[in-house]
Amino acid sequence: MAFVILALSLWVALGAFAYFGFTASDSTVLNVLLGIGLPVVAIVLWGLFAAPKAPRRLRGWVLIAFKVVFFALASAALVAANSVTLGVLLGILAAVNIVL
Repeated sequence: MAFVILALSLWVALGAFAYFGFTASDSTVLNVLLGIGLPVVAIVLWGLFAAPKAPRRLRGWVLIAFKVVFFALASAALVAANSVTLGVLLGILAAVNIVL
């Protein structure tokens, strides 16, 4: 069950970063760069530091802090993109994930 919640949280977080990026400014070029770039950066960071088979996987409280910051940024991205309800729901989903 915890894996399903983690996978769902990650997909929603990546969508949140993409949505924020694509709606961040009036510049089409900047929106495309951010809309593609932010999720890519998130994937790389998660893959390096939080994935189960990550080469530099964090441990203990540092891993928990990384997850809290990661999902807090994703929630903040949704709130900044005027999706407050979705941002709060992602925060709740992430909190459940971190507790499990």
